[in-house]
Amino acid sequence: SFRFQRPYGSYVMENVLFKISFPAEFHSQTAVEAAMTLYEQMQAAGKTAAAIEKVTIRTHEACIRIIDKKGPLNNPADRDHCIQYMVAIPLLFGRLTAADYEDNVAQDKRIDALRENINC
Repeated sequence: SFRFQRPYGSYVMENVLFKISFPAEFHSQTAVEAAMTLYEQMQAAGKTAAAIEKVTIRTHEACIRIIDKKGPLNNPADRDHCIQYMVAIPLLFGRLTAADYEDNVAQDKRIDALRENINC
């Protein structure tokens, strides 16, 4: 017979990690937030992402293992698990939405050019 692993209660609220700020893989949330802040600062200074020479992301082992990706990203599932992509989008456009993982956005050549200069 079927039995639940644990009684109903507050387990999910106490133990599950939620993506609060951005539609991005959990380990990228702070990097995406930083990219959004940098976008605002660049706008205020009259600059664009074209002025960025390199970005170094200091992060933890799990982030590097799971979402530090180089090379082609063939579909939205690849893109939403690539920290370089998830940081490049807000640096270029000042946003990160679910639609930003789609092919029509990803075909913008500036994204891959910027990704090449983003390292963990």
